[in-house]
Formats: sequence, C-alpha cells, structure tokens
Amino acid sequence: MTDHVKKAIDQYLEKFEAALCDVPALARKEALRDAEEYLRNESSELYVTSAEEAFEHFVGSYGEPTVVANEYERCSKEGLKSPSRSGWSLISTIACAVFILSASIGYAIFHEPPKLSPFTQVDIEGTKIWVEYQGTKYQWLAIDDISVANLITSAKKQFNDRWKKRITQDLVEVLWAMEHSPGGTVKLLLKDPKTNKQKTIADAVMTYENRQVVYMRELKKQESLQRAIQLDPVKHVQQGLQDRWAYYPLKAKEIDEALASLRSKLTQDPGGLDWDLEFQKVIACGIDGHASVSGWSLPGRRLPFLVESVGGRYVAFLPDRSGFVDPQHPFLDAIDGKSIDEWCQVAAVIIPKGSPQFIKRHALRHLRAIDYWRAEQGREVSDLLNVQLSSPDGSHTIEKQLETNSNQPIYGKWPRSQSELLEGNIGYLRLESMNHEAEAEIANFMPKFRDTRGLIVDVRGNGGGSRSALRLMFSYLMAPDDRPRVVNCAKYRLHPDFDDDHLEVRYMYPANSSQWSGAEQTAINEFQQKFQPEWNPPDADFSGWHYLVLNQLPGMDSYHYAKPVVVLMDAKCFSAADIFLTGLKGWRNVTLLGTPSGGGSARSVGFRLRPIGFRASLASMVSFQPDGKLFDGHGVTPDILVEPTPEFFVGGEDAQLKAAMQKVSGN
Repeated sequence: MTDHVKKAIDQYLEKFEAALCDVPALARKEALRDAEEYLRNESSELYVTSAEEAFEHFVGSYGEPTVVANEYERCSKEGLKSPSRSGWSLISTIACAVFILSASIGYAIFHEPPKLSPFTQVDIEGTKIWVEYQGTKYQWLAIDDISVANLITSAKKQFNDRWKKRITQDLVEVLWAMEHSPGGTVKLLLKDPKTNKQKTIADAVMTYENRQVVYMRELKKQESLQRAIQLDPVKHVQQGLQDRWAYYPLKAKEIDEALASLRSKLTQDPGGLDWDLEFQKVIACGIDGHASVSGWSLPGRRLPFLVESVGGRYVAFLPDRSGFVDPQHPFLDAIDGKSIDEWCQVAAVIIPKGSPQFIKRHALRHLRAIDYWRAEQGREVSDLLNVQLSSPDGSHTIEKQLETNSNQPIYGKWPRSQSELLEGNIGYLRLESMNHEAEAEIANFMPKFRDTRGLIVDVRGNGGGSRSALRLMFSYLMAPDDRPRVVNCAKYRLHPDFDDDHLEVRYMYPANSSQWSGAEQTAINEFQQKFQPEWNPPDADFSGWHYLVLNQLPGMDSYHYAKPVVVLMDAKCFSAADIFLTGLKGWRNVTLLGTPSGGGSARSVGFRLRPIGFRASLASMVSFQPDGKLFDGHGVTPDILVEPTPEFFVGGEDAQLKAAMQKVSGN
C-alpha cells in the first residue's frame, strides 16, 4: 500500500469519526476499526498518484464519509446493528434498502452493484435480447438511451465469456462498467414483436424481486442444460464445434466419425474414459494447430533424454544439453525395438493433423511420456527401456539400456543466444517470442545495426505472440517509395460471440474498411485479382475476407535497411512467427534460411461446457498465405533449406547460422 493511499484512508476515517457524533463511544470505536480494516483490505493494490486521487476513489466507491456515517448512526439508533456484525460490513446490506428510497444515497454507500432489474425474463439470441416486462415479451432496444448493441459490446470487453450472465443477472454491474449509474427507475426502449412497434417506458422500476425471478429462471434453465449435457456430452461438444470452430467444415467427416466412435465408447465403458484426452483425440482430427482440450495429461514415467529431428533422422541428447546420450552415436534409431517414426505415428493420435513438421515436432514431445505409449501399444511397462543408437554416418549402431525418469525433461527455448554484432560487421537480431520484448529488441538494436554489412534475424524456436514485431521490423525494410504489401488474408467464423471487429487484434480489416489508405486499398484490390485460396470457406458460415497489409508505421523514427537480410527459421516457428516469416518472404533483400515452419494462424477462442468440465481452445478464423495455401497444414517454406547438425542441440556448431553469415557476406 502506498503512502498516498494511507494518507487518504486517514483523511476518510477522520471525517467518518467526526460525523459519528451521536454514536456511543464503544460503538464508534468498533465502527472506526471495522471501517479502517475494510478500507485497507480493499485498497491493498490501489494505484494512485496522490492522496487526493485516493480520497476521490473512496468517495466514488463508498460515498462521502459523512453520508456513510449518518446512515450507520441511523441504523445504530434503530437497533439494526447486532453485536455480532460489524457496522462497516452492514452498510452494504443497508444500502440496498436505501437505494430503493433514494438512488443517489444508494449509490453513494453501496460498494457492490445491487442486484436489480426491470425485467422478469431475459433471453439473449445472438445480437438480440428478448425480455419480459410486466408480463409481456419484447425485444429490448435500449436502456437510459444506451443501445443494446453498445451494452453487449461493452459487456463482452469487460466480462469476456461471462458477458451473457452479467447482462441477464447483473445489469447494474454492466451499466456501472459503462460509467452509467441507473436510478431507482430507468428509461426503456422496447419493440413489440407482434406489431413491430416501438414502445418507450419512461420510468420502469428496478427491483430486487424482478432480478430474483430472472435469476431463478436462469438457474432452472442451466440445471436443465446441465442434465442434457451430462446425458449426452458428445452431442453438445459436437454442436459447439459445428457452431464456432473455423476448421470444422474442412474436416467435418473425420471429426464426426471420431465423435461417433467416442459415443460408442461411452456406451460400453463410460467410467473408464479420460474425457479430456478422448476429446483431444477428436480435436486432433482437424488441421488446427492451435486447437487443444484442457485438463488432460499423459501418466507414467518419462524418457531420460530429449529428441529432435535432423533431416530424416533423430538426435538424442541429455535434458541439460550438456551432451548426447552417447557421444559417438548421437542418432536415435529405435526405442524398445520400435523405430522413432513408428513411435511418432502412435503419438500422432492426439496431435492436430497440421503440417508434417508440426506433427513430428509435437509427436517427439509427447513421446517423452513413454510409459503411456507403451501401455497403449500393449507393451510391458517398466523402469527400463532399450534404445538403439547410431553413428553420424550410420555405419555403426549400439544398444543401451536406460532407466526412465519420474520427471519430465524440458526442451525450453533454443538457441539461447542474444542479439549482438557478429564477426564481419554482421548484425544478429534474436527474437525468441513475438511479444513486447521482441518489439523492444528491434527498436533497440536496429539503430545499432544501421551501418552493418548485413543482418541475420533469428526466429528459430519462436512460438508466436503478436504481429506487432513484424509491423515494426518491416518498417525498417521499406524504402520511402515502396508500396504497401498484403501478406495475409482470412475469414472468421460467424457466431454471436464474434463481433464485426473480431480480427482487429490481428491488424486485419475488410477490403472496404476506412482503415485503409489509398495506396493500401490499391494493394488489396490487386491482391484480390490474383489470390486463389486452396479452400473456399462457405459464405453462409464465414465473414468476408480480411487483410493484413504491411506499410511504413506512421510517426516512426526508422530508416531504410537495404543490406542483405537472412531470417533463420525452423519447425518450432508457429502462429505469429509464421506470419512474421510470410511477411518477409519474397522481399527484395530478404532470404529465409533453415527448415519449414510449423504452420498455424488461428485467432483462438475458448469453448466451455461447465457441467462436464470441458474446456477447449479453437480457431475462430481460417488464415491464408499470399500463395493461397493455409498456414495450418503447410507452414512457410524457406528459400534455402539448411538442416541443423546434431551438435547444434548441445551448444556446438550452428550450421544454419554459419550458412546465414556466408549468405550475408556474399560467399
């Protein structure tokens, strides 16, 4: 707690005490103690710049100290305060009654939003809200001149996936979040669905009783829904996937078959199923690399080493990256007599069917839970495993018996390098994630690299984040007379939870948006004429096309970097890193070098079925590269394919970096 807040609390309590003139000394002391404890607890994380600001916060949240004291004193005189209850906490109870008598006093002394409503029933259907007012059903259009559309937009931003519940059951809280305090009555604009005529109610009474009727109806509705979900959870998961998953139409047949198989398992042995894991297998039928179900984990002991793919082979190394499982035989050929490719095929059952490199990368990670996959294959589970290792040229193999581990070996970020100036006056920009740190790294080092011979941007292992780093980086690569560039187009799934601005967080807008400059609009028009998507999402289920256009960021103090640029990439590049790669691919002084990226672009959203504890993350958009290919299922291909050597994974020679330096140097 800051000194400003402490000072404001003292000021508030001083005024509060002075106003308790007719309260007995013992009760006054108790009230002060309770008030101080309450204020300190509620303000422990309050951030203000002055004591005056803190005092204003207390007045706005709890009311003027004299008003609160007068109400406390009144209750004390009327015997409303029992010895077992603190005066300060009682204020919230009093406030509800006072609110009905006087809205201004009620808001002044009521800390929590009161549970009030003018309606006895509220049903939300997409962007429309149907209500029951005085026994008649209407479409609700506005409250106190606030349109329902604005109410919904604000509720979504403030309360996320609980916005419907807030509007239905906690209307005052939603209005408070919009900085509007309704009185004891509100103005309603309603429309009669039978006559289509609008009706204005100038003074609709807000009551606790109405809200309780709404609450009980919602409770019964939820209880009924819970029973239905529990009776047939597969049906409701399927409905959710059909309604909101962008990639469902692309793989509907495979997904529905997996759900039918799961329903059959439910009939045979409902108690023996790990529901979350079974639903993960369903999700894995799609190509959405972002899709996942929460709550599952693979049991059993783990591999005592890590595995990475190198070309068509696999290298096994120690979890701390201090060396290989066997220095002379770094390549892993088999575990328990089964080839690594075969093990990867087994593990692929829980991995979305994205690009081959995406599947392989995640299969190797899930393979760490070796005991689980042994059991799935009907193999004996023990604390020992047999591995077959081979030399770099494949001419010699050995077998080793190793003990499994109780702890999960961790891959972590790799390579663990930092931005710096390399030998030969070559800039090296390391971007581990597409986050604020990446933006800071670009802003910090690009001015330092202005006079370098060339630049290497290393995004290997970058799992994504935001597109802001790409927009910033591209500003350094654009000449003043360069035209804007369209690097990504997408459609999002039409659903009541997804607003018209659903893709703005990805800097994507429709072609007719006022966001675009004339040059950007021209770039979009030219792009539209050439673009041929590999899959056309059905118009009835998807929005129109949205575009990501790269251009010089306004007001940015940058320069044009025209020297050679090499971007290092690998299969761990995913999501926003995929967008980063495709944004730079084909630019005149940029070369992509390494191995294909993982491939994924989603705008993931959550989907929950609380009665069975189901939680999933699903793509709400389908996202395309400029050549018409989806990111998911393909990834971005490098201009120059260079595989890493085994030594790279244990801190040894970095063949990809060496090749990049040669490319930049022109050797």
